This record gives sequence, C-alpha cells and structure tokens, in this order.
Amino acid sequence: MENEQHEQYTVGQKAILFDPATKKFLLVRDDKPGREENWGFAGGRINVGEELETAFTREITEELGPAVQYDIIGLVDYEAVGKPGNRTMMLGVLVIFRGGDIKLSEEHNECRWQTVEQIVSNEEYRPWVKRFVETAATRIAE
Repeated sequence: MENEQHEQYTVGQKAILFDPATKKFLLVRDDKPGREENWGFAGGRINVGEELETAFTREITEELGPAVQYDIIGLVDYEAVGKPGNRTMMLGVLVIFRGGDIKLSEEHNECRWQTVEQIVSNEEYRPWVKRFVETAATRIAE
C-alpha cells in the first residue's frame, strides 16, 4: 500500500448554538460574494498549531462578538464539505447560549434563532445543517 493516496482536509468547527430559554438554534447567513444564500453556523477553520478550544473561542468571538457567553458541550456531528482538493472536515459542536449581545462580524449579514422544526422544514438550509441541528437536539434531550 505504499502508493495509496489519501485526500487531504482542512479542519473547521461550527457552533451549533442553542438557547435553552427559547429552545431555538442560531443560524447565520454568509456574506461572501456568491455565498449569500448559505445559511449555517458561526465558526471556521482551525489554524495550524492551534488548539481546538482556542480556535473555537477565537471564531465565536470574531463572528458573534466578545459579549456572547456560552458553554461548550462537545462534538455532535461532522461533515466533509467543499470540492476535491479543497475539502474541509466540519465538526459540529453543541454550544449552550448563556447570554450577551450578538454582534455579527462582516462575514455574516444576518442571523436568526429558529426551532428544530423550523430549520428542518426550511428548503434554504443544506442537508448537513439540518442534520447537525437534529443531532444536537437529540443530545440536548438526553
């Protein structure tokens, strides 16, 4: 198996942010040209040499603002996204919202809090976004 080749991936984390007071999840819309209709979660890639929790905290602060308070529960799902040669393994991390004002970065132009039912029934959302929320909801119910 010396000549066996493996696909390379960048690793990213996405915050599946849940507000227990409203029983809703936070979705953000991408503001990058050509991706305006992409709804998903705050988060991003992990830099080389960066610890997972450090990267996660950095991304949440950058994308949702420094006032957001939360507890990290843990990994609930994953998905390979992108095209061959430029793939990212996206880790879905369940996060409990504890308060604070959300201030979106320039990466996102809109956010919305929605229930599991609203997310699963919305055709705008990609299948893996829906699956991440369903898996997170199951974990919350346990």
